Amino acid sequence: MPPLTRQRTPQSLHSEWSRSSLGATISIHALAKPLMKVMYHRAVLDLIKRQQGIPLSAETMQIYEGYLGSKYVAETTKTFILGEILKRALVEAQAHVISDFLGSYDIQLDSKNVVVRRCTTDILARLAFHSSTCGAVIAVQPCARLTALLGDGNVDVVEGACHALSQIARDLDGARAVVEAGALDFIPELLESTNVAVRKWTTLILAHLAFDSSTWGAVVAIQPCARLTALLGDGNVDVVEGACHALSQIAHDLDGARAVVEAGALDFIPELLKSTNVAVRKWTTSILGKVAFDSSTWGAVVAIQPSTQLVALLRDDNVDVVEAACYALSQIACDLDGARAVVEAGALEFIPELLESTNVAVQQWTTSILGKVAFHSSTREAVVAIQLSTRLVALLGDNNVDIVEGACYALSQIACDLYGARAVVEAGVLDFIPELLESTNVAVRKSTSWLLAQLAFDLWTQGAVVAIQPCARLIALLGNGNVDVVEGACYALAHISHDLDGARAVVGAGALDFIPELLESTSVEVRRWASCIVAGLGFHSLTRRAVVAIQPSTQLVALLRDDNVDVVEGACYALSQITRDLDSARAVVEAGVPKFIPKLLESTNVAVRHWTSRIVAELGLHSLTRRAVVAIQPSTRLVALLGDSNGDIVEGACYALARISRDLDGARAVMQAGALDFIPELLESTKVAVRKWTSWLLAQLAFDSSTRGAVVAIQPSTQLVALLRDSNMDVVEGACYALSKISWDLDGARAVVEAGALDFIPELLESTNVAVRKWTSWLLAQLAFDLSTRGAVVAIQPSTQLVALLRDGNVDVVEGACYALSKISWDLDGARAVVEAGVLDFIPELLESTNVAVRKWTSWLLAQLAFDLSTQGAVVAIQPSTQLVALLRDGNVGVVEGVCYALSQIACDLDGARAVVEAGVLDFIPELLESTDVAVRERTSWLLAQLAFDSSTRGAVVAIQPSTQLVALLRDSNMDVVEGACYALARISRDLDGARAVVEAGALDFIPELLESTNVAVRKSTSWLLAQLAFDLSTRGAVVAIQPTTRLVALLRDSNVDVVEGACYALSQIARDLDGATAVVEAGTLDLVAELIESPQADVRRSFFW
Repeated sequence: MPPLTRQRTPQSLHSEWSRSSLGATISIHALAKPLMKVMYHRAVLDLIKRQQGIPLSAETMQIYEGYLGSKYVAETTKTFILGEILKRALVEAQAHVISDFLGSYDIQLDSKNVVVRRCTTDILARLAFHSSTCGAVIAVQPCARLTALLGDGNVDVVEGACHALSQIARDLDGARAVVEAGALDFIPELLESTNVAVRKWTTLILAHLAFDSSTWGAVVAIQPCARLTALLGDGNVDVVEGACHALSQIAHDLDGARAVVEAGALDFIPELLKSTNVAVRKWTTSILGKVAFDSSTWGAVVAIQPSTQLVALLRDDNVDVVEAACYALSQIACDLDGARAVVEAGALEFIPELLESTNVAVQQWTTSILGKVAFHSSTREAVVAIQLSTRLVALLGDNNVDIVEGACYALSQIACDLYGARAVVEAGVLDFIPELLESTNVAVRKSTSWLLAQLAFDLWTQGAVVAIQPCARLIALLGNGNVDVVEGACYALAHISHDLDGARAVVGAGALDFIPELLESTSVEVRRWASCIVAGLGFHSLTRRAVVAIQPSTQLVALLRDDNVDVVEGACYALSQITRDLDSARAVVEAGVPKFIPKLLESTNVAVRHWTSRIVAELGLHSLTRRAVVAIQPSTRLVALLGDSNGDIVEGACYALARISRDLDGARAVMQAGALDFIPELLESTKVAVRKWTSWLLAQLAFDSSTRGAVVAIQPSTQLVALLRDSNMDVVEGACYALSKISWDLDGARAVVEAGALDFIPELLESTNVAVRKWTSWLLAQLAFDLSTRGAVVAIQPSTQLVALLRDGNVDVVEGACYALSKISWDLDGARAVVEAGVLDFIPELLESTNVAVRKWTSWLLAQLAFDLSTQGAVVAIQPSTQLVALLRDGNVGVVEGVCYALSQIACDLDGARAVVEAGVLDFIPELLESTDVAVRERTSWLLAQLAFDSSTRGAVVAIQPSTQLVALLRDSNMDVVEGACYALARISRDLDGARAVVEAGALDFIPELLESTNVAVRKSTSWLLAQLAFDLSTRGAVVAIQPTTRLVALLRDSNVDVVEGACYALSQIARDLDGATAVVEAGTLDLVAELIESPQADVRRSFFW
């Protein structure tokens, strides 16, 4: 019946008390409240007495619930009820009944009675202790009220609340609820409580909360380690045990382990390991194991030298302590110094007995100790020496997967030693492999695969592995439903794939059909070793295409964000191998690999750094993927790798940096990252590839003016020149390339010459290596570019060899030869030598080349040869104008620019000018003047000027009416274009119609500004333009109208004699007009007469008399 409601009874003056009635049924109208409480109390005591020895029923709990919810029941009575419930809660079966009525007890947490509150917390603790009823406790959400009780004024209540919360926290949901309720805010104060039990239960709260990763962070955040460490010296062993337990759980994570170490907990370890309390010894060894798990805190454990004490615990009477000691020793042995300490402490003497233990965990961690100690080459011999292979092989038949896996791990590490591998094989392990791979036991199949993998890795036992033909069985296991089995099979296949024959066998057996699914596995190890299978197969050219065909890039890139570093390593390894294929490289970029590069280059894992640098290098090799690499700014990280102790990593970093530096932004970033500091040492490396890629790196950095100076500053020329005699042709090629780029800088070019590079040129130009011939030509071109080194180039007379290269079968070599000849021709003697070497015989064919650069540099070569009067006639004689004009419609602006330049120089010759006009060049002028290329506009202006110079071609120029376009160029942002336009307009104005057209085009509007230009040539050309316009009566008035005389007179003081000459000439023509003459006088010309007449410059004196 519902709580505290009575059955209907006959009306009477007095209520009848019936022992058969349920709950409180006495009429409140008949008795006073005090008497009611007494009667209820007696009823409760009687009920409890009658229920002794009888399992608690739901009906009885319903009665208790009614009393607990009544305000007429005394607190003392409720205490008796709660005490009975608490006693009953000890039995899990009866706890189930109690848990159905939890709402009543939750209410009692708010009671004003201390004992009631305490009993309620104890009941909740008991119920939370049982896993079957803990969920019911959590469901009523008591944590907030329990947390509030942590601040209760009564220490017993606080103790009860701590106890309840510690039990609730054993459940994951409960732990989260405890944290969300804010219990951790009270921890610091509770840990310092004077009450032993409070300290004890508080430590357990922390231990249980720190057990799970979802609440571990909240525990670490309140920084409890210092207080917990202080409790390690507590006088109460239960408190010490709780503190050890809590610290052990906190140390499960790296940050927690560090906090434990920083708090000084390790100072207590030696004494705690001697404790008479089993749990203290157990949790202390657990602390050691967890703190030693990570390399950053491992050293602190080793520093206190616990190995001897831990080894002593291997003979402890309590198997949990032995297990924990084995675990700690296995973790300490992860590092070389720790492994040595474990061996020196005599741990190996206990191994045979421990391997025979009936405790699974002891056997597991014992095999782990063996595996970790055998992992290090310096301690592996000690493991091999005790000859445990037979015992370990015997464990391969164990039904426990952890034992089999542990035995396989130990055997796999022992097999890293040549004698160990032989011992393992001699122990008969391979006899078990076929049967074990087919075992119905999952762990056996998995462990056997791992063991097989390690034996297949060693060359001495590889044949024995192949002989038992395991590939078919291993590949069959890839389709197994158990992930552990798949994991082991992947591991074995990955190692087998390292060998070419093994790789062929893996592909032939159909392993690639499973790769897509394996790379998506939820198992860390499956993903890791599946990546390694791809890498192993991608390494061999004969199997690489088969790998690329299954398109694994997207999946591999996804694995770069994997939480497990081994998986990341495997993915990097695989990507570095498949990116050697261009199509695959594109796929890798599209899959998003560049964004992962920076983080990967900073990995603490050596292999990850190594393979990542190779990925960058391979992607940087292809122009279509290089920009994507530069965009992620990997230079600083790659430069750091140049100091790596691993030669392969240094090579990969050099290679990657060289490729990245082909991009301008990439080159700047590489230089700013400090790469040049490593260059001198790298050029002296004993590793061929390092010397080669360092040379290429220098070349790329010297390619752009913004980074070239920094390269020149480290003075690498002597070292590079020395490499020109290197026995490896790739190194010679790289040195030539670097020197050619350094020579773009004037100081660099001088340094290259001084280092003796020219002594090697004749031989290099005859090299059988195409690239060497190419870069030697470019080196000559750059050295001939500047006047200070051009003479040295001309002096070695390379023209004949360069001209011979114009017929080279490789177009890049032809391009380099054209470029070099064009630069050598800047020198008068050089130009003559080039012509004498017969270069002009090749011009017609070169101008028709399908190579853009060849057409461009041939045009420039013609321009330079036509520049000087002594070779100009020879150029005009081969009649190149028609071909050059045809190239004005070339799709490459560089070619068009070169052609304009060549035509402008040829037009300096009268016959050349006529030939240019007859070839139809004027048809292209309007379009060329509108070009978006600055140089084209400039060269076109100069071409017009040359054609307008002579009366025989001037009319043709005027006829195409270029004045409007030329005048528009007077506002061009590039001063060279403005100069060219001024010059052209001045020449056109020598024709009367041309002068009128120039005026009508509005040229005079620009005169005031042009006369004040900071550009000398502009001021000069503007003066000559004014002079030509003032020459004829029909345009003279327009010139006088803009009143230029004041500015022209000011130019008579110009520091440049050509400007003074032009100003004199202009004033002389303006003065032919009466108003003009008056303006010239008023502007103060006569004040400068004496000075001009006495000018040391004949042109000035002549111009004045005009």
